[in-house]
Amino acid sequence: MLQEKLTSKVWWKGAGERALSQAAQSVLAVIIVTSFTAINWLLVLGVAIGGAIWSLIGSLASLPENNDVNVPYWKALAYRVVRTAAIALATVLSADLADGVFNALTFDWQTALNSIGLTVFLAVVKSLVFAPRESKIPIE
Repeated sequence: MLQEKLTSKVWWKGAGERALSQAAQSVLAVIIVTSFTAINWLLVLGVAIGGAIWSLIGSLASLPENNDVNVPYWKALAYRVVRTAAIALATVLSADLADGVFNALTFDWQTALNSIGLTVFLAVVKSLVFAPRESKIPIE
């Protein structure tokens, strides 16, 4: 079953769409939270790439999926919120590792948490606008 998922064009299309969506939400959040005049475009690029990579890792980690199980919309939305927050956290923490060292005492937690919160908010809005009322999510 695992090999079937990894070789399925449908699964990769879905994982790619989630990765692109995560990258876009993360970039938008970073741009909004930082001052428009002081945008570090290298950081924005790193956040986009990191968001996409962490999303793909999250998709791979949730294998095997059970696509035959319908989950209530709000439960699927809660799953997406937790997943998006975890990926956004991993993205902002890895973006700070550009110089190879992470220091929790000097890390800009306020900006990071604002960025994570905005990324989650954008994911919820996207889910409310575009998602069907019944969703299929990975079953752990």
